[in-house]
Amino acid sequence: QSLSTELREKIDRSAKTAVLVIAFVAVVREGLETALFLLSAETETASGSSVVIGGLIGLAVSVVLGYAVFAGGRKVNLKAFFTVTAVLLLLFAAGLAGKFVHEFRELIIGEVEAGDSWFVQPAWSIQSGIWAEGTFYDFMRGLFGWHKEAENIRVITYFAYLIPVMYLYFRKPAVTSK
Repeated sequence: QSLSTELREKIDRSAKTAVLVIAFVAVVREGLETALFLLSAETETASGSSVVIGGLIGLAVSVVLGYAVFAGGRKVNLKAFFTVTAVLLLLFAAGLAGKFVHEFRELIIGEVEAGDSWFVQPAWSIQSGIWAEGTFYDFMRGLFGWHKEAENIRVITYFAYLIPVMYLYFRKPAVTSK
């Protein structure tokens, strides 16, 4: 019986160490993602101060969320929490894919002219309001790749990435028979 108890205690300690290592790696990974996100946002916006302010707000929110998870980890639905954060990361990645296609198109073709292909023509053109200027526009542009005059190819790329990846993320794994 004491051998069994000792074994359980060692497994519990190992499990705690494993959780600690996983948490550490996750925090480092998220920190790197945040740095890449802020770098991407800075290159998208005219003002570096909005990126700094957004980064500080994000840091404050992450501290509050970290404390909430630490203090009330048993009360917080961790599956829902990580599902929401994963979806946000997928939306961010889709925005980066669209931005990549836009930049590559500019490198190869240059500026769009009236007679150019449908793919490089704007899917929409919003000239005023929160979707075209200001802090909300900067936020949406930096986080999700929103653009007030996104080309059709950029929109197609966004959804061509997002739809299959979301499907793969949310699909139920196949049950295998033994």
